[in-house]
Amino acid sequence: MKIQFLVYWLLAFFRIRRHQRNIQLLASELQSIQLDWLYYLLFFLLGMYLLWLNTVYFHIEFTDKITAPAYLLASFFIAFYAFKQKEVFAYSEPVLKDLDNIFETTNETLSQDRLEEEQVQAIKNRIQNFMSSTEIYLDTGLSLPALAHATGYAVHDLSFVINRGFNENFYQFINSYRLEKAKILLRSADCQHLNIAGIAFACGFNSKTVFNTAFKKLTGLTPSEYKKAGSE
Repeated sequence: MKIQFLVYWLLAFFRIRRHQRNIQLLASELQSIQLDWLYYLLFFLLGMYLLWLNTVYFHIEFTDKITAPAYLLASFFIAFYAFKQKEVFAYSEPVLKDLDNIFETTNETLSQDRLEEEQVQAIKNRIQNFMSSTEIYLDTGLSLPALAHATGYAVHDLSFVINRGFNENFYQFINSYRLEKAKILLRSADCQHLNIAGIAFACGFNSKTVFNTAFKKLTGLTPSEYKKAGSE
């Protein structure tokens, strides 16, 4: 039983890490679906496991006293976040099958002949024109299936083109447009009344922290520094 728990714990840990990589292939907003709370749950379980070992083998007085409250706290934690968590993959059955195929296909194993290079370039150009003309990336909840529906391409084909043609995953692809939009708004005279959070939300981000981190990674400056540099 002790070995089974540790094996389960490790498998669960790596499954969550895999999930967090996978969702970057389909979502432009990760906070609500990246399931960070499951990491805390796993460490709660690990702590409960250690307390159980103490109860059975070691009988350390201090830990004996906190075992029952710790179990109760963990139960409330699990219940709270389980009810709070929204559905991650709320898509139709055909789309879910496409997503399964995408998740199982890594960049290293993408089929070279799924689309010809000429097709990839043609679709890439049409997607770029579509993104610029519609600014669909401003939709905070934009997903790969939603963009596929809007452009008329199959989910798997669109994912292939984004990965192969743009050399990015979906999350990076959408946020690159949002960040370019942010650079324009930060230096626009018409948007000087907006604070940094306002700029972030106007560009499709739903978190100022995520926006600040992504912007500095792209430009080497915080949004505030970039805005100040543009006004000098």
